[in-house]
Amino acid sequence: MSSNEWLGDATTHFMKSGTALRSPANHQEALAHLVPREANGVKVEYDISFEVPGQIHGYKFSDFLTKAIYIAPQSGKFAVTGVAEAADREPTAEGRRVLEQLRAGIEDKYILDDDEDFHCDEIVVLPGTNLLTKEDVVDMEKIDKLVAGGAYVKIHPITERTWVAYLTQRWGRKVIPAEAPLYPILRNAKKVHFTMSSETGIAATIFGKHLGIVDHPHKKNFSTFQHIYNGLDCSRNGTLQNRLAAVMSHASSGITTTYHDDPESRINDFFQYMTRFPHKVK
Repeated sequence: MSSNEWLGDATTHFMKSGTALRSPANHQEALAHLVPREANGVKVEYDISFEVPGQIHGYKFSDFLTKAIYIAPQSGKFAVTGVAEAADREPTAEGRRVLEQLRAGIEDKYILDDDEDFHCDEIVVLPGTNLLTKEDVVDMEKIDKLVAGGAYVKIHPITERTWVAYLTQRWGRKVIPAEAPLYPILRNAKKVHFTMSSETGIAATIFGKHLGIVDHPHKKNFSTFQHIYNGLDCSRNGTLQNRLAAVMSHASSGITTTYHDDPESRINDFFQYMTRFPHKVK
């Protein structure tokens, strides 16, 4: 992928999403305009990940929940530290308000069928084909057991036809089609299983659901939102929702939403926080 890719660029989204069209509910382009192309002497890139321990060689940002972006250094240790330190602090009134607004406003990222009639108590949410094809990302045998116990499996909107056929053959009527909307089903479920590459766990936490992980036990690489999950897990500051409200409160987490009072200052405060860590400056 080219380092010229950016949120809001039509070519970028076609390369990443193919024919899956982004919903007009996505409002993060205004936030993307506030993200610098370079910060603290290193590049900032959209949705491009690599891991370099010991020093920050660059930053990445990703969009999620149609109203938020997550900026992180390309170093898991420092990214997790920023989230954990935010989670350990007390939530502010703004952070609690943002969490409530996200809860009320979560919609699907892609344009999908308008069908909200399906309900299930337990759901497994799969990643797209780009991760399904990797042997050490998804624990398929664990999902087999969950399905045998009554769980349904939601196919990601960006899933190749051959994989749709394979998954449907594997789990039969327990498969929820790729074109079905996720969040109406998620709101009514009791337990949600997801991979750490997905924003789904954040949404499920906001909705107050019981959580389960279906990452492969031998997974080696960090994934997009794993730093957020690990940072929340490092904190013992009350309930998981309280920690998430704290993360929405304090800029070191790297999360900024369209609901924050001053998104630009929050983004700038994040990069200022990161100056405490060593950077590989050219």
